[in-house]
Amino acid sequence: MMGGVRCALGGANMTTKWWLEAHKYGVQHAMRMFPKLKEKMQRRRALGSHWLFDVKYKADGTVDRFEVRLVVQGNTQLYGIDYREVFAPVARYESLRLLLALATIQGLYLHQKDVSIAFLNGVLNERLYLHQKDVSTAFLNGVLNESIYMRQPLGFRSENRTLVCKLQKSLYGLKQAPRIWYEVVSAFLKVLGFVRCKKEHCLYIKRWEVNGVKHLPFVCVYVDDLTIAGSHLGSINDLKAKLSEKFTMKDLGELHYLLKMEIKRNLEKKTLRLSQQKKNKMKDCTIAPTPQAKSVDLEKEANITPDKIAAQPFDYRGLVGSLMYLVSGTRPDIANTVRDLSKYLSCYNKTHFRAAQRVLKYLKGTSKSGKDVNTAESELVATSEGVREAMWLRLLLKWLGYGQWLPTHCWCYNTAAISIIKDPCSHSSTKHIGIRHLYVRDKHEAKCISVTYCSTNDMIADALTKPLTQGQFEKLRLMMGVKDLEL
Repeated sequence: MMGGVRCALGGANMTTKWWLEAHKYGVQHAMRMFPKLKEKMQRRRALGSHWLFDVKYKADGTVDRFEVRLVVQGNTQLYGIDYREVFAPVARYESLRLLLALATIQGLYLHQKDVSIAFLNGVLNERLYLHQKDVSTAFLNGVLNESIYMRQPLGFRSENRTLVCKLQKSLYGLKQAPRIWYEVVSAFLKVLGFVRCKKEHCLYIKRWEVNGVKHLPFVCVYVDDLTIAGSHLGSINDLKAKLSEKFTMKDLGELHYLLKMEIKRNLEKKTLRLSQQKKNKMKDCTIAPTPQAKSVDLEKEANITPDKIAAQPFDYRGLVGSLMYLVSGTRPDIANTVRDLSKYLSCYNKTHFRAAQRVLKYLKGTSKSGKDVNTAESELVATSEGVREAMWLRLLLKWLGYGQWLPTHCWCYNTAAISIIKDPCSHSSTKHIGIRHLYVRDKHEAKCISVTYCSTNDMIADALTKPLTQGQFEKLRLMMGVKDLEL
């Protein structure tokens, strides 16, 4: 196969040896999928494939590694024939933030393991998903219960082009590959004695006792990234050794980067800093006081075509996507601006890109920071949803061994809604409200939450829904908990 490597590489840059080495590594693992070519069974289709080239960057913008993967064209799979169940859970950002916060407050060790070629850790089998084989990479470690054929990849040299590859293990691109990998890593953690959280299926805990002292190591799984937290370094190293015996993994040591975010902790001050500043090459830019200029109105770019977009020297879509990631992860104060920018992903120009860069300038000025309807019914519904999130976090903390004994404080800016929550009586104006929205009343009576009035001038949601003056924006930003952290 290596004889056809240049053909397989296609348009990749062949002036560097890194692509060739990355391709060789990808081929070695791809050959595990189909050691021999076979005749295709009658009435069975063969899926296509292609080589995917990617450069992985660190959070500081430097190159981490080159990757070449063989990817099957899963978009042509047929339900009931090529796949069945596909759902695979992913750790919620709230769970990751909670784990990082606990590790910082409690002074726990934080380590990270990355599974090399994760989806190639699945074995194709005609019966059960949970059958396991010896593995060396992550997504190749699951069990498929379908017979899947794939046409010979570009670069293969075979005189008989009618022969096809029958996949022996799961492969990138298959719809069921993420589910298979999750089931494999979950089953292995259970073998090691870990218990999966019922409220977060990507969070695992083990009651560990060393020299009479109890330890509670945590493992949070985000696809092929495993974040490990614990108070005993020896227990963490033992766990990492067992994981490395099972899977081909990279030991990234102490946690410094997570999901392309740079992480810095100060255990003495118990502070945590997340940053993506260097990624967008804006480290030396000027500072903007707000993420969005109140006087600027963006408009759609007329006569835009895919060819014109491809020829543009700036990556507007990539920048907006990164900002969306920040909104969901650590910076809710830019939510409204990013929502406006995302309206123009198919019709943008330099003006839109400058508006996106302004958000980076604002983030540069707050680089030491971390984390409209006015009716009684709508406010009650919104409060109920917020209380559900709070109760989920309380249950998760209890499962982790940090039970909350005091009520969680909630704010509401509608006095009528507060009266409905605190007054169990029902009358003509509220009798139509669904029981699910009165969930907040039950939790208030159980003293799990407390509800307090909030004036419209202190409504934090305004910073998430519309552009504001600098003074009002900075006030609400501080109220939502985004403030300077001296590390």
